[in-house]
Amino acid sequence: MSVVSLDAIWRSRHAALELLFPSGLKLESNDMGGRYHQKLTKLQLPHASARVYLRTERERLSWMEAAEFLADVYLDIYSSAPGWRDRTHTQTEFIRAQDSLTDRAQWMFSSFISSEYYKDFSTVTCV
Repeated sequence: MSVVSLDAIWRSRHAALELLFPSGLKLESNDMGGRYHQKLTKLQLPHASARVYLRTERERLSWMEAAEFLADVYLDIYSSAPGWRDRTHTQTEFIRAQDSLTDRAQWMFSSFISSEYYKDFSTVTCV
C-alpha cells in the first residue's frame, strides 16, 4: 500500500491539527521466506509533520501555531513463527514440482531474489 502524499486537517472551534506526509507513506508486506525470517513488513515514511494550531482570543480568524512535531520513519519488521523453515521448505518443493515444466515461478522470482535488498540473503529458501 502506498500514499503519494497526504495533507489532512482536523479542526474544532478553537483548535486544529494538521498532518503532512509530503513524500508519501509506503507499507509493504511479503511472506517470501528468507534465510533468517518468514515474513517481512516494511514501513517507510520519509517525512512527517504534525502541527497544532490554536485560535486567538483577540482576532476572530487568527490562528497561532502552538506545537510542531517532525519525524521520519523507516521500519523493517522481520518475523518467524515456530516451524517456519519446514513450512517454507514444503511450500518451495510444492512450487518447484508444480512449475517443473515451465520454470515460470523461477523466472518471476529471480528479479526479486537478486534485488539489492536481498543481497544479504545469499540463499533465499523460496523458489
